[in-house]
Amino acid sequence: MSKSEKKRIILKIILMAFILFLTLFGNSNWVMNRKLEKQEVSLLSHWNYVNNQLEQKEITVPAKEYAKSNDTQILKKKVTKNMLKDEEGLSIGFYTVCQEVTVYMNKTCIYERKASPGILTGWAAASGWNFAKIGKSKPGDEITVQLTSPYSMTSGSIPSFYLGSEANLKRLPYSKSSRYFFLDSIILFLGLFWIVHYLYMKRSKIVHKGGIELGILAITLAGWFYFGSSYHPNIWISDEVACYLAESFFILVPLVYSIVLREVTVGKLNQLIQLVVDISFVNIIVCQALHIFRICDLMETIYVIHILIVVLISITFVYYWNRIQQGDLKWTSVETLGGITLTISAFIELYYTYFFSLEQFGIAIRVGVIVYVIAVELMMMREERDAEYAFLENENRVKEMRLKILSSQIQPHFIYNTLGSIQGLIQIDSKEASRLTYMFSKYLRGNIDFVDSPMEVDFTKELNHIYTYGEIEKIRFGDRVNIIYDINETNFTVPALSLQPLIENGIKHGICKKDEGGTVKLTVRRHGDYVRIIVEDDGVGFDAKKVLENQHSSVGLRNSIYRWREYNHAKVTVESHINEGTKITIIFRK
Repeated sequence: MSKSEKKRIILKIILMAFILFLTLFGNSNWVMNRKLEKQEVSLLSHWNYVNNQLEQKEITVPAKEYAKSNDTQILKKKVTKNMLKDEEGLSIGFYTVCQEVTVYMNKTCIYERKASPGILTGWAAASGWNFAKIGKSKPGDEITVQLTSPYSMTSGSIPSFYLGSEANLKRLPYSKSSRYFFLDSIILFLGLFWIVHYLYMKRSKIVHKGGIELGILAITLAGWFYFGSSYHPNIWISDEVACYLAESFFILVPLVYSIVLREVTVGKLNQLIQLVVDISFVNIIVCQALHIFRICDLMETIYVIHILIVVLISITFVYYWNRIQQGDLKWTSVETLGGITLTISAFIELYYTYFFSLEQFGIAIRVGVIVYVIAVELMMMREERDAEYAFLENENRVKEMRLKILSSQIQPHFIYNTLGSIQGLIQIDSKEASRLTYMFSKYLRGNIDFVDSPMEVDFTKELNHIYTYGEIEKIRFGDRVNIIYDINETNFTVPALSLQPLIENGIKHGICKKDEGGTVKLTVRRHGDYVRIIVEDDGVGFDAKKVLENQHSSVGLRNSIYRWREYNHAKVTVESHINEGTKITIIFRK
């Protein structure tokens, strides 16, 4: 198993383990806190509802009633015996979305939540939890709740009401928000995980279209969910700031998602998405300016965001339909199912926003986002794997071709010279000529074996080839060539045909250019996890910088150095001094 495959498996394990942990934590926390909810009386039924036209009817909450902006919704309920279980007195708790609240016990006002206009807040009261202390009551007392909102979208939204002790009710937000909180945490984690993984892939030169924008989209959605109408108790910031942050994150969603789509589409669809990107960007600036200058707050411009989202959802469907028709995707592919899940969940949430209580908002879109991001993440991991396999296959093909070329470059001049030496020895010393012929045939067979062998070979195989080459040169040049082997470590691999050219360079361009000849020494030492190889000679030397930069000289030397650095990531240094000799040092991890 390769290192990259191990990393992919580790990433998947971390991703799945974190999601599993949050799921178990969220559900266990939800189950435990459900016990808290059961201790309270859920006042869901038998509410007397009175609208702005004084029309009355009995309703069950949560509910969505038709109401215009600034209409007052009145809910009344009589205290009964089964509600009077707490001797210390009762409190009523409920969550409202951008609504002013007034609670009466009989005709006495016991709680108010009013709008507090400012730079961050809009015309309405901030969304948040309300706790009204009723005190000691008796059967027949009447609880009255009045709800008013300047927005038609939230005016008719009637929340669930809970009755119990004040201490227990203050813990109610945590039980109600736990299921949302762990989903939001998953989305935030997926966004951060995606960005880190994308940057890692980019470093490996594997770039996924839509890349980092999808991670930013997940983080943006997590911010909107967390600060929005999902019951999270805002511990560190006020409800007003939370509302402003939720609305600010929300108006970013069309821009970020349209940028994601822009990166993966082409043609006319891409031009349409670019138009949506421009509109979304302008919309952000205009909405924030209108809000800051108190002309029109962010909540009043939410309809524009919904229109942009509907357009983007429609474009997403067209995008996947086109890819399926072109054969790029199948209906059953992970990416397709993720995209369809996201778009369907977005439609569901829009439907609930306009036709149901806002208390029921949030679960579908969260699940849709999680499914979509995980689907694209799995697709990206598959692309990374395929790209890596293709890269390695291509790299191996290139390396094999280079090796064959290098082998053919090394052979010709040596073959001609050796054949000439054999011809000359036949007349002088037939026995020595026979020995040279045998060594030469052994050398040629070794070269052929190297061409068909793997890219890396055992050092002992390379060393045997060097021995054969050295014997040939000693027969040809006699006492002018002396080769010393100082080796105390052989248990490692080297690039095939990577050391013999260095020995050849020392003999041909070093000691043989001196009348008296000289010595070439091969030293191999192990230092912990590293191996040091030194090839040195006492020949004529050369200008190392000039020779190594010249594309037409010392081909064998330059190619060997390149292969050591390319294949083994070795550190290679070349030291040479005129009339003193050359020293080549190679250090690499075993």
